Amino acid sequence: VGRVFEIGWWCRTREQRQGYTSEAAHALVQFAFQYLGARRVWCHCDDENEGSWRVAERIGLQFEGLARSQRADPDGTRRDMRV
Repeated sequence: VGRVFEIGWWCRTREQRQGYTSEAAHALVQFAFQYLGARRVWCHCDDENEGSWRVAERIGLQFEGLARSQRADPDGTRRDMRV
């Protein structure tokens, strides 16, 4: 049947754009499929956080859609999330 896993990431600003996040996320995806029997690995990223959703693209995750108003900032601002 297979299992489903969600991954996510955060990277310190001064460490961004060095490939660390992509490398680590890719390793997690590969591990999930090869050793954990994953049938699906997914993530969601803020639509305005291009760096984050570019990581998802680089590691081979496919854009499935936009979840409108999925999250809210502490001030109540609604945020769309890419799945």
